[in-house]
Amino acid sequence: MLNNFGSHLLRIGEYEEAKKYLQLAHTLEPDFLLAEKNLMTLKGELIDRWHFPMLNDNERNMAYYKAILSYNTENNAKVLDIGTGCGLLSLFASNNENITSIQAIEDSKSLSAIAKHVFDENNENVIMLEQASLSHILESNSYKFDIIILNPICKNGTIYENSILNYKLYEMCLNPGGLIYPQSLNVVLQVVESDYLYNFNVVNDENLFGFHIANYINEYSVNEHFDLDKNFQHKKLSQPQQMGNILRLDNEIMVTRRQCPIQQCKTVDVTVYGIPKVDSKSS
Repeated sequence: MLNNFGSHLLRIGEYEEAKKYLQLAHTLEPDFLLAEKNLMTLKGELIDRWHFPMLNDNERNMAYYKAILSYNTENNAKVLDIGTGCGLLSLFASNNENITSIQAIEDSKSLSAIAKHVFDENNENVIMLEQASLSHILESNSYKFDIIILNPICKNGTIYENSILNYKLYEMCLNPGGLIYPQSLNVVLQVVESDYLYNFNVVNDENLFGFHIANYINEYSVNEHFDLDKNFQHKKLSQPQQMGNILRLDNEIMVTRRQCPIQQCKTVDVTVYGIPKVDSKSS
């Protein structure tokens, strides 16, 4: 009964409520495989998988760490961390003795709960705000910060348009000389060929065992983003190419693009985003 009700809540997108019933069902019957399967599916919905490689990306994290730690001011600096996730960048800010106030916002209820536990566990005085507080902060123009950490601008290869469109609003929330991290993003593309990726998107054999299937199912093929891992089997068909950038330039957002150098090839495009520029100096 508990599993059935939790499964129904999962199907209609009531993830937090589903979690209560599925966890209880699994606790009462640990060997009930269907409850375990539903719980695993739920976990995949609650926390996007890209959080894990992002937290394991030491190069990215070190860039943020150095930038945040290098911020120096005579005043008591205030930080707003938008899209804090599980709170790593807010924890970086707590290690800077010049920063005395840190407020964090996260729209995912699951991640917000994780961040609260992380801050308590590490004895850090980070204030978690409700997501609705962000609109109030941006619209009232009465809150000022020295650093705004804009985490959701780039999530595992996806640039979020709302983050870019709201950039001007974020700047209005800065004290004079304040900074937004990251300050710029480089967009890099590399074309590769991979049977592994191709088999996940397209049926290759147009005459599969003598039957015409491919033409029909291939209508539902989609262009997906894949991370290019060094252990990933692929053939490079181009060198990494600078496709564009997003910059702060004279208080305006500039987006530049150029055509991919390889026009036609049977490949899956893998978009690779470089480390955000998070220097303490303004771009």
